[in-house]
Amino acid sequence: MTFTSPYDESYPPSVLNGGVPPTGVVAGTPGYFTPAGSAVPADITELRALGLSPGAAWIAGEWVVIGTGNAHWNGTDWAMGIAPIWPTNATAGTPGAFVPANATVPANVSELRTMLPTITPATPWTTGQYIVITSGNFHWTGTDWSTGMAP
Repeated sequence: MTFTSPYDESYPPSVLNGGVPPTGVVAGTPGYFTPAGSAVPADITELRALGLSPGAAWIAGEWVVIGTGNAHWNGTDWAMGIAPIWPTNATAGTPGAFVPANATVPANVSELRTMLPTITPATPWTTGQYIVITSGNFHWTGTDWSTGMAP
């Protein structure tokens, strides 16, 4: 078969360059492609083109190395970087903090509620206490997250 471009859309570049395309991927720190010796995808576009769907989202800290860095499976798609570490709790303060300290900071209140639907202790935060997320400040009411500092 003759190819007119190294980026022929019908084949991943790893195939064009003589590599054996991976047929599977295993999560890890780092993970790996199967079968052993298969070509590493050049970038996330090539990884997506392979159609590998490893099932459930990879757990915190897992990744696989591709040509442009690290990638992880988020449960529905490939994303760049190492699988995020979700917070397991939040402590009140001015500002408060996520636990563990290296946890991913939620982007918005929806993500905050998904990551931390409740905290321990579940008592309301006191006047002026809050936590900072990408979209602003929020405080724990005792049952949910609310905008701004605790009243």
